[in-house]
Amino acid sequence: RQQAQLLYRQIAREELTLRVAFYAPKLGVQPTGLRINGAKGRWGSCSGKNSLNFSWRLMLAPEHCVNYVVVHELAHIVYKNHSAKFYALVAKYLPDYKEREKLLR
Repeated sequence: RQQAQLLYRQIAREELTLRVAFYAPKLGVQPTGLRINGAKGRWGSCSGKNSLNFSWRLMLAPEHCVNYVVVHELAHIVYKNHSAKFYALVAKYLPDYKEREKLLR
């Protein structure tokens, strides 16, 4: 079990680093860091200092849902809330974000 978790953490770090590097310039943001954790109740988060945190469990989700979580957390660098402006920014890059969000629930 520990070996599998270590493997997923490694895959998560590699994959999420690439996806953040792809989407961050599109949104015009630069996170201050990227951490991989083992959270069970949350796919990702953005700290007040613009550091991104992602659960390694996100690697078990479909690829297009992983991209949604990345864009969602990057959008929190611009808007620290879930306002209409926040979701408009997410929708600018992922117009079908609501379907992706539903799959993650």
